[in-house]
Amino acid sequence: FRKNRYTGNRIMKLTIIAAIGKNNELGKNNDLIWHLKEDLNFFKAITEFNYIVMGRKTLESLPKKLKNRKYIVISRTLKSCEDYIVYNSIDDFLNNFTPEKNRSVYIIGGASIYKEMLPFTTNMLITHINSESECDEYFPEIPVSLFKGIEIGKYYDEKNNLTYTRKFYISTTITIIIHKNPPFTFYNNISKFVNFDIIIDYFKKNILKNYLFVLLYI
Repeated sequence: FRKNRYTGNRIMKLTIIAAIGKNNELGKNNDLIWHLKEDLNFFKAITEFNYIVMGRKTLESLPKKLKNRKYIVISRTLKSCEDYIVYNSIDDFLNNFTPEKNRSVYIIGGASIYKEMLPFTTNMLITHINSESECDEYFPEIPVSLFKGIEIGKYYDEKNNLTYTRKFYISTTITIIIHKNPPFTFYNNISKFVNFDIIIDYFKKNILKNYLFVLLYI
């Protein structure tokens, strides 16, 4: 959890989730470059029953309404409606949004939203695809001085003949607490994607010596 100049004493955890290529390729023509079944299932399992934060273009790129998720859109032109809540800037969102209890907040793009939200991000779930592609949107460079990453899975997509890894990144500038069994109804859905024991063991060996607490809510 991060305390910053926006939230003051109010605590809000923010998680970036994205899939990127070898050169940080993110998207092309307002669409995903790669469509990997396992990774799309992972995205669903992680974000379901939670908030997803996005820019207007990302909203427009979604092929359909994603069920069981609460939309937050950063836009100067859209207005809040039944389907989503609108904030006119990142500052507006960080200053005024308060998540419901037991609901996490996931940042899902696009490139400019990722870049602006990176300084306020608690942790990231990044799928690193072992491939290169033409694109017109790039994920921002991950500052190694600000985030520690651990590999939590290796995968092969037979349909696209691609290998990829998934990493969990945690900010080095925050204090967190580990919960091996997060008290969320969707834990059983995400446990098949995430090996919590690997992450906890990594924290014990590499991070806990520098922190009083570690809080892990994926």
